[in-house]
Amino acid sequence: SKLQPYHANPFLSEFVFWDQWSNSFGELANPGNQPLDLSNYMIACAWNVSPSSVITSRMLPTEWLDRYDKYVPGYKWVNEAQWSITPGILQQDLSVNAIVMPGDVFAFGGIWVDNQTSPSWLPNYKWPVPDQLDIQFNMFTNNSNKKWFPKGYTNPWGERISGNGSPIRKWSNSSWYMFKILNDSIQRGLKPANNPNDFQLIETWSMASTTDWRIGGKAAAMITNWMRKPHIYKGNTGFETNGSFGSSPETSEWNFTDQPYWQKRNAGWPLEILNVGNDIGQHFMNEPTQYKSTVSSIVYKVSEGYSMKETIRGLTTGTTVANFFGGITKANAKQTLKVKRGNVELAMADAVALNDVLEVMSADSVNTTKYVLNVTNEGLSSNAVLTSARYTITVDQQPKSASATEATPGAGTVKGVEYGTALRTVLANINVPVGANLTVIDGKGAYVPLKTLNFDTTYVNVTVNGNIYLNVVAENGVTTINYQLVPSTSASDAFLLSDVYDVLQRDFLIRYVPTGTNVSTLMSNLVPSGNAKMKLVNKMGQERLNGSVADDDKVVVTSANGQVTRTYYIAKLASAASPSVTYLAYILSSIYGVDQVAYKVAGVAGNETVSAFLAKISAAPGATAYVVKKDGSVKTTGDIDGGDMVKVVSADGKMNVFYTFGPLTSADALLANDIQLYPNPTNGEINVSGLKAGYRVQVYNSVGAAIRDINVQNSIERISLRNQPAGMYMIVVSDNNKMLGRYKAMKQ
Repeated sequence: SKLQPYHANPFLSEFVFWDQWSNSFGELANPGNQPLDLSNYMIACAWNVSPSSVITSRMLPTEWLDRYDKYVPGYKWVNEAQWSITPGILQQDLSVNAIVMPGDVFAFGGIWVDNQTSPSWLPNYKWPVPDQLDIQFNMFTNNSNKKWFPKGYTNPWGERISGNGSPIRKWSNSSWYMFKILNDSIQRGLKPANNPNDFQLIETWSMASTTDWRIGGKAAAMITNWMRKPHIYKGNTGFETNGSFGSSPETSEWNFTDQPYWQKRNAGWPLEILNVGNDIGQHFMNEPTQYKSTVSSIVYKVSEGYSMKETIRGLTTGTTVANFFGGITKANAKQTLKVKRGNVELAMADAVALNDVLEVMSADSVNTTKYVLNVTNEGLSSNAVLTSARYTITVDQQPKSASATEATPGAGTVKGVEYGTALRTVLANINVPVGANLTVIDGKGAYVPLKTLNFDTTYVNVTVNGNIYLNVVAENGVTTINYQLVPSTSASDAFLLSDVYDVLQRDFLIRYVPTGTNVSTLMSNLVPSGNAKMKLVNKMGQERLNGSVADDDKVVVTSANGQVTRTYYIAKLASAASPSVTYLAYILSSIYGVDQVAYKVAGVAGNETVSAFLAKISAAPGATAYVVKKDGSVKTTGDIDGGDMVKVVSADGKMNVFYTFGPLTSADALLANDIQLYPNPTNGEINVSGLKAGYRVQVYNSVGAAIRDINVQNSIERISLRNQPAGMYMIVVSDNNKMLGRYKAMKQ
């Protein structure tokens, strides 16, 4: 909607004359910015300097062999039997795509000789021209004429044609034309293509008589390609020096290369003759601007459209028309600019006022755009303040005045955003000042995308974290404020999130980390909650700062207040170098305190039986946990003793981990061993089972506010989080003011 459309006619962009002393090619370019249907045009090649006579030629019932002296892309002529009755009738040809995209070309030609596809004396070379042709008018074999065409000359449809029966391959005293078809009855097959009144000439490649071509004052020679100069964007219907040929290299619309050109550049044989076809299939040209009625500016803010209600902002009171024009950049130097107040044109010395109109006429006098001028005392706005009805936005440090020698960015925050919220959702609920520009960056100034590739090379939404900033530059291009996204969290939160890996909060597991991932890559794709700190440690508890991530490394997250620590294990993806999956060995518990760095279990009662203890812990996926004695033998009965350990064996048996017990307590552990939450994480509702009538269930969000308070009536209670934002929630179960357990739930 912001692109001013330009529907252009095609023009001849390249002409190759007798490549390999036998082949000829042409190329039609679409200079517009809209798709072009070439089936509305006809090209022709003949020994005839009268365009109208060319249209009426080759239309007799006896001229069927020469019918392809004229060609309409996307159509073919009727067969021989039908031609003898109704010559000159077209029928659709679905094998040729006649649609040319903006800036692209349609290549056509006639090939009589092709001995350059990987010959023994030029190994690994493939002549590029045939693959670039959209239509090829002559079928060939090799050697003598009789062997080339045992059934006579044939075209792409297997039909007979004459020896020169194509709209391109004739000698250098012929003429080439392109016509626009004005009567759709021709494409519909209702009338023959032989009436000059049904056509408009739009391009000519011809001398004024049937003499050899002289292009730019130079006689044509075989093995030459002529390429239209880049500033040409439309056809030329003149002849000889009055047409595109010109009388000198300067007046000609064509550049060229030939065999001597490539010999001087040491191309060598046979590339010195083959290189004339290298440019077929592409055309370089300067952007046409004659149709544009739009302007731009580095001084003012100009809207991007081309309508009659565009705007230009940033003019200050007292600016004259002359000064205003000095800050405007024309799309084309020949555009006409006028500033009007009502129907009266202002003089160059007049001062512009609010709602005056800049009227721009294109260089070709076809298109007009009108810009309403916004004139104020300030000019371009210095407002870089974001607003939102959903989030709390504050500016903590005001930017230095734009009038200062060196402007200093301001600083602010965006609060009230929940973890798990898509970044695009945040942006949709923030209002940017008119004319200001917002860019999403991280703490190092790198751009942050709205979508990213995850472990499975699938694009997923990027979610918010504390390392995302909204960089806002005011309309004046000077005033800047950087807003940090501050997700809702508490000082005691210690959890990880990731847009790239899969983080299982219940199992404290980071999944799908590719084998061979280095430390910096892993840590840059993990986000700790709030101001929590995280570090990667090895199996000895030592921090790993560089190198590759080991299978038994862990990520330790410590809350901002230092009171809560969580340890996340890492599960890696299989790879070609490591075809087997890495299996882990660790335990988790919602009853006991498990130190994953020191490998110690705390809070176990001295009278806790082995079976009761094992029921209150869970092992890593596929792993098995045992209670063992000091000597390593498995203990299945009795209670827990001080010297006992927990042995965890990974699913593949390759990893063994031992946990020791902390001081055994005399009090019973919390009675929450039967309480379970599922599904967790959840998309909307979560079930709490193992309850008894009279229990109390309270749900707190990440900032500590209570959002649910339930007096339990059933053994299973369903808690709805559908109207709550994504993020982490705390569920507390109690009985008569005695806490039975605290559980974290994740809303996705």
